Amino acid sequence: MRLSVLPLLAILSACTNPPPPPAGVPASLHEAHAAWVAADLSALTAAVHTTLADQPSPEVVDNAVALLDTAFQHHPQLPTNQALPEGVRRVSLDHIHRSGPDGHRYRLTVSAVVDVVLEDIRLTGPDLAADRRTATWTTTPEDGGTFVELELPDTPGPATPGLYHLSLVTADGQTTLWTVLGADVATEAPVVTAPEPGSVLADATPDVAVVLEPTPEHAPGEGVGYGVWIASVPDYKGVWSTWSDPPRESVTVDTPLADGRYWLAVSRREVRTLGPVQLGRVARRGVPFVVQAE
Repeated sequence: MRLSVLPLLAILSACTNPPPPPAGVPASLHEAHAAWVAADLSALTAAVHTTLADQPSPEVVDNAVALLDTAFQHHPQLPTNQALPEGVRRVSLDHIHRSGPDGHRYRLTVSAVVDVVLEDIRLTGPDLAADRRTATWTTTPEDGGTFVELELPDTPGPATPGLYHLSLVTADGQTTLWTVLGADVATEAPVVTAPEPGSVLADATPDVAVVLEPTPEHAPGEGVGYGVWIASVPDYKGVWSTWSDPPRESVTVDTPLADGRYWLAVSRREVRTLGPVQLGRVARRGVPFVVQAE
């Protein structure tokens, strides 16, 4: 079908010079769309933040989040006017979709790598408030510093898209960063080909094999890594883990597992950034298995 030139020019003109905002729609949302047309990514993220911070209607939230998701599909690293505080190397907010024999679950985790003592992490968002008193708090050494993680409980559905705040609390005070969770939660978990669910293994150092393929939500340019975590059952205490970036199709457990029941979790993490905050889209597959080597 052949398109008329005049309507196409009218559309382009309207996008380049948006009309005044109608009643009930924030001017900042029109500014965000205009910034996208002008390829001004800093202005786009600032306008989206202003829009979401004003407690808009659900329709406005959906539109602003969808615009930011569109920008992420073309630019996996979007700028903001924020910076990490001194002594904090990395901050991440991961949205995890876990699939296994027990069904589907969703979880948010906030993590940081720090060179200072982090006393708390507070996460707030739509219908959400969490800190180390209401979520699981862990600290482990990493690269000469400390890896700190706040792990929220599982939920039956994904987190609500919208504006979130991450507050990092140290002895010197509190730094709050804003970020935005979109609606692009992973819809498909990794395919694990070994071990099979419920299998009984005679090898105490088994291979873990996975099909390397992106989630349907993956965008070109996003960082990708795979994590393998094995825990004993029923206490679910971690006994072995590894991380591969770039991804590998298989890894060998290099520490012999004692006879018993285990839970394997294989995670694919696709990463975009909004200013200093990494946003991880995590797809996780859970596989129960048994080791009976003796």
